[in-house]
Amino acid sequence: MRMPNSLNPSEAVRATDVPVGDDLMSELKQVLTDAEIVLKTATDVGSEKLSDIQASVRESLRSLKEHVDVAREKLGIRARDAAVATDTYVHAHSWAAVGAASIAGLLVGAMLARR
Repeated sequence: MRMPNSLNPSEAVRATDVPVGDDLMSELKQVLTDAEIVLKTATDVGSEKLSDIQASVRESLRSLKEHVDVAREKLGIRARDAAVATDTYVHAHSWAAVGAASIAGLLVGAMLARR
């Protein structure tokens, strides 16, 4: 999904709906790994009902892994699109970007000078 070049950077970031980050992704992967370990160790019980539950959980985990991979891909696309939109915006409005950076620098300098 490509963002139009006319969007400013904040609009480009809001134009996608994937609220995921690397920390969330790694935590989710760890949860999936732990669940797989639990499934493997629960195999020793041997109940037919447990076997059905394990099959269901395995399918859910497989589906969840696919969704995580899709979300990671969308996040990468979102980041690239935001970078392209930012680059386009700064090139189109270079003096505004210089002014904003100058003001931000002055504010940071004033805050640091007060310490």
